[in-house]
Amino acid sequence: MTPLTGSDLLTKVSELQAQNASRTDIVLACGYVRDNGKAAYTAFYEEFIAAKQPEWNNQEAEDVDTDLEFADEEHQEQFMELCANYPQEALEIYYRDFENFNDFEEAYVGEYNSEAHFTEELISEFGDYQIPSWIAIDYQTTWDTALRYDYWEEDGYFFRNI
Repeated sequence: MTPLTGSDLLTKVSELQAQNASRTDIVLACGYVRDNGKAAYTAFYEEFIAAKQPEWNNQEAEDVDTDLEFADEEHQEQFMELCANYPQEALEIYYRDFENFNDFEEAYVGEYNSEAHFTEELISEFGDYQIPSWIAIDYQTTWDTALRYDYWEEDGYFFRNI
């Protein structure tokens, strides 16, 4: 199977996430498979990020409409620059909480459907391995008991506590 790209990739990922598919199942179903049959996570995420970029980059500075009240022109300029690479809603959430963008790029982790999906993604980054299908991991409990102290979430956008 040829790996999916662009809008086809985004559509397939959305469909599979709605079905609560695991990260590994999503990567494999989108055609990102190594020669040894394991999921090619890096290639998948590189293409996934590239596929999402046009959504963010299509906003010209003058097209950005926000209800944020910036402390000064520098914050407004930072906002406009960051809008080219990050979702506007994530930037707005961060600014409302911190009133600056100083650590935004370090803090921003991404957008996920749920705390459980975020936890699954994070755990899978610990190593290139596949968890056997017969092992059940409660990702929501992992979030609730451990990760919620190191990260925070609002409207599906996740950030590191810095």
